[in-house]
Amino acid sequence: MKHLVLIIDSDPTYSDLAALLCKAQMPNCELVTVNDPIALFQRLKEQKFTLVIVDPVVQWAKFWPLLNLVLESAAQAAVVVHTSRDAADDAANAVRRGAAHYVVKSPKGLLQLSETLSQHAQTSEPVPQAQPSLDPLTVIRHDMTEPLRSILTSFELIRSQQRGEMEESVAMLMTTAEVTARELLARIDGQFQHIAGRDLLHEYEGGAPLDTTCEASVVLTLALTTLGDLVTRTNATIQHGPLPVVGIGPHDLHLVFQILISNALYYSGRPDPVVIIEAEETDSGMVRFSITDNGPGIPEDEMEDVFSPFFRGASSTGVVGSGIGLNTCRDTLQRFDGKIWVATDRETGCRMYFETLGEKPLV
Repeated sequence: MKHLVLIIDSDPTYSDLAALLCKAQMPNCELVTVNDPIALFQRLKEQKFTLVIVDPVVQWAKFWPLLNLVLESAAQAAVVVHTSRDAADDAANAVRRGAAHYVVKSPKGLLQLSETLSQHAQTSEPVPQAQPSLDPLTVIRHDMTEPLRSILTSFELIRSQQRGEMEESVAMLMTTAEVTARELLARIDGQFQHIAGRDLLHEYEGGAPLDTTCEASVVLTLALTTLGDLVTRTNATIQHGPLPVVGIGPHDLHLVFQILISNALYYSGRPDPVVIIEAEETDSGMVRFSITDNGPGIPEDEMEDVFSPFFRGASSTGVVGSGIGLNTCRDTLQRFDGKIWVATDRETGCRMYFETLGEKPLV
């Protein structure tokens, strides 16, 4: 069985060099080269590659969305990140995310790439393998979530291609669709964890989640990047103080930040909304976040209902949404022994509180 190699590189010189090295180390390999998102999607969907050589620094995509797409769609392949010295730190982090190797573009780097390909040819000769049997719930879960993940990746690619050129109405619809897709993805994952009885979030009963710590300040920066069009369009001011390392998965915290901040901006009703994010440690070892806005607040008779699925309050008239955002936040935080609640003042705005575990102690 031949090696099927995918090369993704916007630099034709290095793309050709990588192809030559592949042919030298794996004479019988079949090579595929792409340099545009449509061709990449088609190839990843239609073919099962055994090796992917990728430079995620391209004009038509951002580094991490492109690399994540490759890692998720070509999970069976060994992924080698072959990129410039300027992106070496990101390339090193890519190995932690699942890439097999990273090599810096340079004469020395080409020698390292050749050695890497030689090792791959000797130790990873592909052979047909029986596919493990999957239970029906796993198959259904994959079939339901994979289209959503593809949609989110497509949004990232579109944003990177249309820098500053997207019409305001289109940007608003994209942000709304992206937030809704993330909410739906989180709800599907959460429901299947309960259905399958496979909640692996705790190492022991009542204990800390498995491998789920992240720097809240970094996750907030990523969330604000995702919401960049909305922040710009609403002329919003976002302020935050020091944020700690917390015991919650980065994707989960990203989702919570994205929902709460977008809600604050969508429902502000002001020409200059202000959102303040703060955090403090509690005596019980939890971290309490607060997200405060200067909007109209939440009516007292709606404060309990806002966390119910599909609830739409009186102020939601004219605001695009599904009514599952706060319910998703609550379900997500509860999986990490956390909670969420609201305090509101019709004079000063709304303050959403949520708590999650502090940094997991070393053992």
